[in-house]
Amino acid sequence: MRPVSLNRNGKAVVRKRAKKSRRPKQFVATHPGHCVALDTVERFIEGNRRYIITFTDLASRFSLAWATRSHASQAAKDFFNLATFLFPFPLQNVLTDNGSEFMTHFDEQLRARHLTHWHT
Repeated sequence: MRPVSLNRNGKAVVRKRAKKSRRPKQFVATHPGHCVALDTVERFIEGNRRYIITFTDLASRFSLAWATRSHASQAAKDFFNLATFLFPFPLQNVLTDNGSEFMTHFDEQLRARHLTHWHT
């Protein structure tokens, strides 16, 4: 349950959340670059917190991983730029979870490149 906000008259305020685009259920990646997935894993290495960002092409299983100290969307954007430089095929769709690292700067980068951003 979510907490209910009340207006000045004591009535419940309905909050409308923006819908996020989802991957179609019947979607299957048919060629390299058709859909790539990104995710982040948090690990403690020798007492230090590291975030490992992974990039995987769903068709060819080409994968990259990058460890960073930052969980910010700027770090995800920098890794995405590196991954697209190293990945030899043009991208069409990007699949991520709802993590905060895939929001502001990362999402702006995808919009600038005219890529479809799907959420799980």
